[in-house]
Amino acid sequence: MTLEKYLDDRETWQNNTIEEIKKKVIYKPKSLKNSRVGEKLVAIYGPPQIGKTTLILCLIGIAPEFQKKVYNDIRAGVPRGNSSTSTAIIYHQIDADLYGVKYGESDGCIELCTDTELQEKIREVRMKVEVDSASKDILHIYIPQKYFSKKVINEAGLNIVDLPGDGSRNIKEKSHVDAMINKYMALATVNIIACKANEIQSLETLKLPINVDWKNLPHKYIVVITNSYGLGTISLQIKSQG
Repeated sequence: MTLEKYLDDRETWQNNTIEEIKKKVIYKPKSLKNSRVGEKLVAIYGPPQIGKTTLILCLIGIAPEFQKKVYNDIRAGVPRGNSSTSTAIIYHQIDADLYGVKYGESDGCIELCTDTELQEKIREVRMKVEVDSASKDILHIYIPQKYFSKKVINEAGLNIVDLPGDGSRNIKEKSHVDAMINKYMALATVNIIACKANEIQSLETLKLPINVDWKNLPHKYIVVITNSYGLGTISLQIKSQG
């Protein structure tokens, strides 16, 4: 089997998996503006750098050719190895050529901004998180419609909250992160637990920040493997088969 065939199979499997997850969590609120957090909210939980944000971009319908660009924009220059999500974020679609930002659950206007301005605003939030002076509300990021697949342009979309990774660099940041994880996991209708394939056995002993017997609540907790085999591993497999 060629490397190209492995990659084609992996892409097909990934697309099918995304569709299966959507079937479990998708809903169509009458209005994203009027929908309240907790009514039909999906939260995604897991350690930093495990692929939570990438999974969300797939779920909300960012076109494959734009996923890297959008991911880099919302990562805001955070070095690899560190969590790119500093606080709880929900991503929306906006009928505009610019990004939009709104912080909190108020009825305030969406502030339009360029790629560079968006990254600066995200960095400002991160700096506040690191000293625990950031708002405990949702950070709403609106992604230009042109980056979405055409087939989802007219859909209401998924209201998924991207939780910060459960690893912090200092005590003050940990205070903010813990508060956000506890608040929105408790409010969510469905929680997605992200893990790596080589860590799946540890799920048996995994305890979530909120005190629930999550393994006996399959309607509320979904486990998703976000990382399995890298390209290097696939290449070695092919070589080993001669």
